[in-house]
Amino acid sequence: MGGEDSVGASRLKLHTAFDLFDLAETEWLVEGILPVESFAVFYGPSGQAKTFVTVDLAMSVSTGSSWLGHATKEGAVVYIVAEGGRGVSKRVRAWLDHHGWPKEPAAFFLLDAVQITDRNALRALAKRIADLGVEVILIVVDTLARCFGGGDENSSQDMSEFVAGIDWLKKEIGAAMITVHHSGKPNPTKPSETERGSSALRAAADVMVHVSMDKDRIVTVKNNKQKDAEEFPPMKLRLKQVPILSGADQTTSCVLTLEGHVPTRAQTLPMHLKTTLQALASCPNGEASVGEWQTKAGAKGRTIHSHRDALVKLGHIEARQPKGRYAITEKGRLALGGTAATATTPTHSNGSSATTQTAATATTPIGVADAAEAAVDDWDDGAWAALDAIRAAEEEQYERMMRSGGSHE
Repeated sequence: MGGEDSVGASRLKLHTAFDLFDLAETEWLVEGILPVESFAVFYGPSGQAKTFVTVDLAMSVSTGSSWLGHATKEGAVVYIVAEGGRGVSKRVRAWLDHHGWPKEPAAFFLLDAVQITDRNALRALAKRIADLGVEVILIVVDTLARCFGGGDENSSQDMSEFVAGIDWLKKEIGAAMITVHHSGKPNPTKPSETERGSSALRAAADVMVHVSMDKDRIVTVKNNKQKDAEEFPPMKLRLKQVPILSGADQTTSCVLTLEGHVPTRAQTLPMHLKTTLQALASCPNGEASVGEWQTKAGAKGRTIHSHRDALVKLGHIEARQPKGRYAITEKGRLALGGTAATATTPTHSNGSSATTQTAATATTPIGVADAAEAAVDDWDDGAWAALDAIRAAEEEQYERMMRSGGSHE
């Protein structure tokens, strides 16, 4: 048995028990939703917005925008549109217009089916992806049925061959994989929340997400398998019709917006971050440059940059073009107690906004680090370092609280 086998000696590293403690925790492509280099299945009944959901997610990753309030890792995306290929152009146009994205995103669309069970077809696809010259971190296969070849979805052997093809492509490219699939046949009283075909698909998937839509066009995104983390809470979205230009013609498509409330732990913010977020929400369209935002908040430079980084990480704000501008997200608006469409800026009994009065008087409790910075004008390097350490500890404590489902207020 001389030489390396097909697995390769470099992949046969043995770890001690203590080595395992040093391994990184789950790295997310979409925070709390989709890990990097994972395999996810988004499934549901036909015609109930599955593709709207996965296009929305893919476009968010390709632009580094938050997805429904969840931070993303930015990178190139390849989307295999094996059903209704040309119709996807309207959905992409609607997404770009709705999110105000002015430049071409790193999203690439293949308007033909790829037989995932055919290794030669996969090698050809992998070569085309390599020829792009960019790092592709997400591939979407829409749908499983069109890319399944001539096999039987109910056969565990045929489904295992499909999964093997997904796994090969995932490792070859180093990308997360999403497969869009149909749910099983419903009974007369309840729609099925089980995917169609062999259970080998669910067994192999890292993430399973059920998508359904009611008569009022409210889309429910429900996570019922998350292999290496807690399942994320169900999300209620509205499929909103918007006007777009298709060539020279005016037409319509749809975009997704958050509907109703999000879980309490996602709404809860420490007062110092909430105050800064309120300042951004009060800017025109909830968007401003860092300088404009700083002036609105009445904050010092280090404060606004520290709060900006924390709010981006939490998915409450997102970067916009041109560089240096930020906008509140739907998750951020909900965290302020508003709705997905409007933010609520609390007012005091004298009628002034909470944001304005806080900036003017600095009497609102905004955390130890911020209170210290607000009280002193002249800081040396050593004091700044100590202050930054306090602030980092505060934000780490807050993130631990968020992960544990606790409440700050």
